[in-house]
Amino acid sequence: MKIRLSLPIAMLTAALPLLIFAIVVAGLYIREQGRSRDATLRHYAERLQLAVDRQVGNEIEALKALAASPELDTLDLANFGEHARRTLDQRRDWLDLILVDRDRKLFDTRPPAAGTRPADADDLRTAFDLARPFVGNLVTSSDWPEPVIVIRVPVVRGGEVRQVLAAVVRAGVFADLLRDQLPRGNWQAAAFDVEHRLFAWAGAALPEPGLPLPAPPTSAWAGLGTDTIAPGFFSDPPGSPWYEGFAIPTQLANWTIVAAIPRGAAGPGPAPVILVMGGGVLAAILAGLLAFSVGHTIYRRRAAERALDVLATERAIETRLADISANLPGMIYRRIRHPNGSMEFPFISNGAGLAATLGVEFTDGPGLVRLLIASMTKASAEAWRTALAHTARTLTAFDLEYEVIIAGRSHWLRSYAHTRAEPGGGVVWDGVLLDVTAEKEAEAASRIGAERLHVALQAARLGLFDHDLTTDALTWSDRHRELLGVAPDVPVTAELFRSLVHPGDRKRTSAAFEAALDPAGGGDYDLRHRCIRPDGTVVWVATKGRAIFTGTGLTRRAVRLIGVVSDVTAAIEAERAMEEAKRAAVEARIAAERANRAKSSFLAAASHDLRQPVQGLVLLLPTLADHVASPLGRTILATARQAADAMRHLLDTLLDMSRLDAGLIVPHVEEFPLSRVLDELAIHRPVAVQKGLELRIADSKAVVRTDPGLLGRMLGNLIENAIKYTDDGRIAVDARLDGPLLQISVADTGPGIPPDHLGRIWDEFHQVGNPERDRSRGLGLGLAIVQRLSRLLDIPVSVESRFGEGSTFSVSVPVVSAVAYRPEERLSRQSQDGGGRQALLVEDDALVRAGLEIVLREWGYEVTPAASMEEAVAALRGTAGLRPDVMLADYRLRAGETGLEVIKAVRSEIGVTVPAIVLTGETSAEAMGEIRSSGHTVISKPVAPDVLQAALAGVVRQHA
Repeated sequence: MKIRLSLPIAMLTAALPLLIFAIVVAGLYIREQGRSRDATLRHYAERLQLAVDRQVGNEIEALKALAASPELDTLDLANFGEHARRTLDQRRDWLDLILVDRDRKLFDTRPPAAGTRPADADDLRTAFDLARPFVGNLVTSSDWPEPVIVIRVPVVRGGEVRQVLAAVVRAGVFADLLRDQLPRGNWQAAAFDVEHRLFAWAGAALPEPGLPLPAPPTSAWAGLGTDTIAPGFFSDPPGSPWYEGFAIPTQLANWTIVAAIPRGAAGPGPAPVILVMGGGVLAAILAGLLAFSVGHTIYRRRAAERALDVLATERAIETRLADISANLPGMIYRRIRHPNGSMEFPFISNGAGLAATLGVEFTDGPGLVRLLIASMTKASAEAWRTALAHTARTLTAFDLEYEVIIAGRSHWLRSYAHTRAEPGGGVVWDGVLLDVTAEKEAEAASRIGAERLHVALQAARLGLFDHDLTTDALTWSDRHRELLGVAPDVPVTAELFRSLVHPGDRKRTSAAFEAALDPAGGGDYDLRHRCIRPDGTVVWVATKGRAIFTGTGLTRRAVRLIGVVSDVTAAIEAERAMEEAKRAAVEARIAAERANRAKSSFLAAASHDLRQPVQGLVLLLPTLADHVASPLGRTILATARQAADAMRHLLDTLLDMSRLDAGLIVPHVEEFPLSRVLDELAIHRPVAVQKGLELRIADSKAVVRTDPGLLGRMLGNLIENAIKYTDDGRIAVDARLDGPLLQISVADTGPGIPPDHLGRIWDEFHQVGNPERDRSRGLGLGLAIVQRLSRLLDIPVSVESRFGEGSTFSVSVPVVSAVAYRPEERLSRQSQDGGGRQALLVEDDALVRAGLEIVLREWGYEVTPAASMEEAVAALRGTAGLRPDVMLADYRLRAGETGLEVIKAVRSEIGVTVPAIVLTGETSAEAMGEIRSSGHTVISKPVAPDVLQAALAGVVRQHA
């Protein structure tokens, strides 16, 4: 019985080690299975998280590219809207684009029919305050047909967040992404926002449509806070749709990604239990099988761990590349050429920055690469293929700059990549692509600028210098050495330069140098000074330079002085010669002004004395006509009158020329009807008729603005000139509008002016066809006076002449509105008799006084003559009741008296404002100004009898 019992016990005892071994092996198997499952869960969770982060990064980069649009620099919402809508059409997962500032919404591509779009004020404030992209939580609203995620990107200009650009993205795009990344089987995946709301779900056991999606267990967030979640495993009690899984946060959106296996989909298997229950018979077999299974499991676990490490490494590399490409104005790529010759790009970073630089609409990285390859120039494409073949053969670095033509504009790109071979025979290039157009253009501009500088320096014969103030090293160009006579082999130092500066200019040169290096100054060095060459030659040099500073504030200091130097010896000598010439010219001008003043003073002094005897002749000869009876006497008298008139005309012309040259004639500009001047021109008709010519003067109702007297003098001289040179035909005076001017023309049918004389007719004493100086044809001063009056009045005068047919002189006068003008009643120039009126005549020249007395008596006036103020007042007192009706007083009397003082004394004596005429031979501006300011009528000597008779009648009638 003991044996019977001991055998089983012995067998059991013998099998016990095997059983224990089986149990231990089963435990190890179960543990290894759990580790393998955990590694797989972690692997797929991290894979899902990397895919989600990559998708979010793409969305952010695309939104950044749109936020960098130049239309937002000036907030051109119209053009930005077109750009935004095109982008919205290209990205099917975007439902809307919204632009807001801190106060209001600025732009919305698809405004809602009613209400407002979901806008999280906290999210907006976060985007503005952090100045970086911000991914929001799940948003559900009646405005959208499905749940959405709002991604916001700040619009930064000048370092300041001005607006926030938001893209409304379908939440379903992330569900599709999760579905694509899940392995086959009973795997499930989900994505939760920061508030733990489910917004994306994928897997074999999807909930029924319309039912709320389950949330992960609260244990997944236990101890991890409310806003974030750390990577970790979790399991849930039975009854939950979750069995066990791995939760991991995203990096860009602060979301949680979960990868899980439903309950019952995986487990340790029944094999260890069967082995334990089967007994010791199968223990050895089970031990061997378990040993093999454990070894295989350990191998699979280690393989999974290696794959996980590789995945983590690749994930870290891709994350780093994504971070680099986000701030790189270019593109990072991986190019693979397979053994069969085909080529692909398994990795291309987001190229939004490069697309913005190239000015193309951004789609995605691969599309941009295809565009760049298709846009290569023929030479660049050939170089690109050659470089690929060479680097694939030699495995050297790929480094190539090539040209692409996009939208008609040339761009230069640089591609640099490391080359390596794959075990299967493929070749891999990992590199970066940059836009180097600006660098190429800058290089070309620098090269062109250097060439231009070289040409300019050669042409201007300028020398260059560079003074390194840190080391006190001085560098001169060859031209600089040549200018100062320094041989090429002589070392240039600051001490050498100071020794070459002229001793008289060293202090000034040092002061200019110190001023240029002053940190508070502008750094300009501009100086001309003398230098003494080694051969003793003195040269003048002009130096222009600028100091280069480093540091700011108190640390600012000059580190370099660069500039150019030129030889200005000839210029200095020319300036000295110019100064001498200017000094001589000034002295000559002063002498000329003195001579001119002396001439004017002489003419002014001589005018009075010259006019007095001429005035007597002019007045007495017409009066003498009634007392000469014989025909011979009348002929002689007529000749004498012609001589006196010629003398008066000559004197008037010469004195007028001197007054114009001396600036003594001051124009009195007023508005008046042109008919006033045209009517006065009729006095020339008798002269024209006497010569057998027809003088036609047009009637004009125009109102002009100028000096009427001087305008009449200009037109009178032109008519007189025409009468002198026209032998038959007519002379016509006409007026017509020419824009804002009225053109008054004097046309004749005379012989015309030869072309070679047209430029000289305005010169003094120049006459066409009068070499013998016939006085009957004038002095040649009429047109010279016209030209001077034209300059004085600022009214143009011109001439058109057809040789052999006639000439037309034109004067252009400003026109004013005739409605605004109120013409005053003009005095008639018709002569009237004295009618026994009393006339007081004050003239110190006995000859002129006698002539005027005779003429006035002939005209019917009772004349009281006087030579001074005292005689005039005595005559009034000596004749009881004498009250003159008119006075004639010479301006310049003896003992310093003036006619103005006599008129004032006479009016004071009798208490009556007697009308007065002032006669004068003065030409000075002071005298003429004093007479005009007195309000009296002024007549210059010598005066024609009819002019004086009309003036007397006018003033008498005016005071009647």
